[in-house]
Amino acid sequence: EALLSLIEGRLLRFHRSSAISASDALQQARVLASVSRQPQVEARSLLELSYSAYDSEDYRLSTTYLQRAARLYHMLNDRHALARTTLQQARLHEVTGAFAAAQTEFEQSLRIATLLGDRSVEAFSLLELGIIHDVALGRHADADDYFDQASEIAQLTGDPHLDGNIQRARGRNAMRVGMFDHARRHFDHALDRAIDVRNDRAIGHSFACLAQLALAAGDRDTAIDRAQQALQIARDTGRQHAQATLQLVLGGAHEQHGDGISALSAYAQSLALAELLAIPHIACDALTGIANVSLSNDSFDLAGRVARQVADHLLQRRLAGCEEPGRNILVTYRALTSTGDQLASEVLRAGALLISQRAARLPAQQGRRYVAAYADRATILRHYQPITGDGECAGHGSSLSISALIVDANSD
Repeated sequence: EALLSLIEGRLLRFHRSSAISASDALQQARVLASVSRQPQVEARSLLELSYSAYDSEDYRLSTTYLQRAARLYHMLNDRHALARTTLQQARLHEVTGAFAAAQTEFEQSLRIATLLGDRSVEAFSLLELGIIHDVALGRHADADDYFDQASEIAQLTGDPHLDGNIQRARGRNAMRVGMFDHARRHFDHALDRAIDVRNDRAIGHSFACLAQLALAAGDRDTAIDRAQQALQIARDTGRQHAQATLQLVLGGAHEQHGDGISALSAYAQSLALAELLAIPHIACDALTGIANVSLSNDSFDLAGRVARQVADHLLQRRLAGCEEPGRNILVTYRALTSTGDQLASEVLRAGALLISQRAARLPAQQGRRYVAAYADRATILRHYQPITGDGECAGHGSSLSISALIVDANSD
């Protein structure tokens, strides 16, 4: 009976997106396994409860269940489970912005899974390493390599959940390097997959990706429409992390429409949720939005104070996890300049280096597109070049110079 409840809970989590029903079934499995002294089933129930809490974005509860599962598995000397618990710990670190710890743990789970032949954990570890290289390190070509390896396993296993996650990750990576058509195809594929398996959480994720893409492409009406669809799903399922991200999209779309009041409200809601969940990169993006609206309203003192917090994230974390680094850097530079803050020059230097290095890690044509696709990136380099003169992106195996990147941006 404990095993049947465990199976029921897994099915509910994957195919019906019913977090409460899944959690109830998994709790029943855990209790029955404990009473009947089935430690292997109890440990797996705890691990599945950690997954379920993660899906619901209750990361503290997910961590608690994970720790209990890990202790049981350790007592059982279950080496196969070590890859799964390590992978889950890495996911929890990643989602809260602890990217360095997450990368180390994903690499560890990949080694263990490869050694033991656990193809599912191997694929998800590769996928997550790709995401780390995209959102945290800005190494977009390396990210694609990881996604290619994960995709090979997905094709062998036929796992629609894995395939959908890979498609969304590929799309986000393509979007960040300016390949908007490629991104749209990946997101549409992921949405079709999510609809096929009737997974509301995955449908919401796909709508959110399409909203971010529309915002990046300047299609504010589509951005608002898709974001509101995703936001409704996030609210219905109580997912605060998703709500925080979607409020950022709405804030950006309202800004593009010239509606500063609505934009400020959306950014404030995003910031409140990010602070509640302790997710620094979402807070950084929300603060960037608040600073930009404040600049538009000539509230320079407020913009400068807020921008200093964004500058800290740039100088200490290199904007790891932030959606669009060019926007963070340019808004911060302008806000600090508006108040005569000497930190502005340091922000410009660090920002120009970040943008040029990320471009230089790509093949030459893709590096130029990386800068040209987002106006803020090219603007940062234009501001920086008169101060320093031209400069090679040294140390990264590319002949692209800042001036070359600017010329290509001007020609597009």
